[in-house]
Amino acid sequence: MKKIYIIIGAIIVAATLYLALSPKNSPESTDIYKDSTDYANPESTPLNTNGPTSGKQMEDGTVSVSINEEPVVTYTDNGFSPGVLTVAIGTKVKFINESNGGMWVASAPHPTHTALPGFDEKMAVQKGGTYEYTFTKEGTWKYHNHVSANHYGSIIVK
Repeated sequence: MKKIYIIIGAIIVAATLYLALSPKNSPESTDIYKDSTDYANPESTPLNTNGPTSGKQMEDGTVSVSINEEPVVTYTDNGFSPGVLTVAIGTKVKFINESNGGMWVASAPHPTHTALPGFDEKMAVQKGGTYEYTFTKEGTWKYHNHVSANHYGSIIVK
């Protein structure tokens, strides 16, 4: 009978160690879940400049559009383009999925989407799918693809 308890105890210890040391629980892999401050860093966000986005390219690499334009953010396998977009308050932004996977646009931080409640697609769309959101509040609104949270961008509303 003692052998059974020893074996069960060893299994529990081994399972606990495995879960504690597995890569998905390491601090390096969970940083994106804790803090969204890097979402708008254009250096870390690949910018695909071949998308249909209209507007004026700024010196800092961001794109600025007026309220009369309908800005488009394209999502590809490399991420969102442009990575940073500046729009006027009241502008509707259209996100188009041109990737080979799902796109679920949601505000930062991942996974809670609490920075701008309502700026959350609530479901993934496949290639060709779109999501539109009208920005009615001034600020810098960081977002990500909830399906692939390492892809992110920012909408600056002035």
